[in-house]
Amino acid sequence: MRKLSFRRKSSKTEVPMEVESSGVVVQRDSTALRLGAASIEGTSHENEDRVFQIADLRTFPSPTPLVSDDKIAFLSVFDGHGGSKCSTYLSEALQQKVLLHCKNFESLTNAQTVLLDAFKSCEDEWNVIAERDSEFSGSCAIAALISGLDVVIAHAGDCRAVARMGKKTFQLTKDHRPSDPAEKARIYAAGGFIKNGRVMGALAPSRGFGDLDVKRKAPSPDVIISEPDITTLRMDPSTKSMPSFIVFATDGIWDCMPPERACDVVAKSLAKYNDEEAAAAKLCQVAAELNSDDCSAVVVIFPTL
Repeated sequence: MRKLSFRRKSSKTEVPMEVESSGVVVQRDSTALRLGAASIEGTSHENEDRVFQIADLRTFPSPTPLVSDDKIAFLSVFDGHGGSKCSTYLSEALQQKVLLHCKNFESLTNAQTVLLDAFKSCEDEWNVIAERDSEFSGSCAIAALISGLDVVIAHAGDCRAVARMGKKTFQLTKDHRPSDPAEKARIYAAGGFIKNGRVMGALAPSRGFGDLDVKRKAPSPDVIISEPDITTLRMDPSTKSMPSFIVFATDGIWDCMPPERACDVVAKSLAKYNDEEAAAAKLCQVAAELNSDDCSAVVVIFPTL
């Protein structure tokens, strides 16, 4: 079995663990937002995915701490390629940029602007680092700010978010790929081209960070952009027998199963163990058994009100 790792809350220490091995049902606070993450590496290279999650940004140590009356969760998932330096940078920097732009951030009302500014700041900073170090790795990204049942999601690339509310599954984000008509039109309008289904003949996702070697060949910086699309929604509350949840994951999950199956895997695990980290791990394990590449996921379970 491939190496599987969990990240508990804001911890950055990966700890290999057995998946759902104890068979013990875990008791959880039904009124709290719950975040669980897991990552499993592919067979051809070291894991290039990265995950960051924290249930309350107010507790994150930062030169610019969050001052808010409300608990605001933050999570992010990064799908690296061509190496892990770009995804690693993003997993360490994006939350800092969010906090930097969160002055007087008392609610989610300005979360869209905060996330857009944070993505832009990371893009600018990483480009300087990449030019200095001749670093060519890249990464897709998805991030979310959550307060209660309110969710604001930013994504660039093909990391995806899907939700389960009641018995219905909802795809919350649309992958940025050159096959998408809007992305195709944007790329050609910027002077770029698509060959063999890839931007500039090289990149499968049409948005993301890094990829300095490809961006150098592009006729305009508008061909490959990191500007995210923003999704806002209000989740239904969980019920005792049917939790509402969102799965945020890299394309290692979505390339091998549709949103409905992914949510079924998570729901089945939650019904058996009531453990968000075990559910994320199970989802990654199922994808790995389908011969998928690096697989990373964060499962967010919403409170019962």
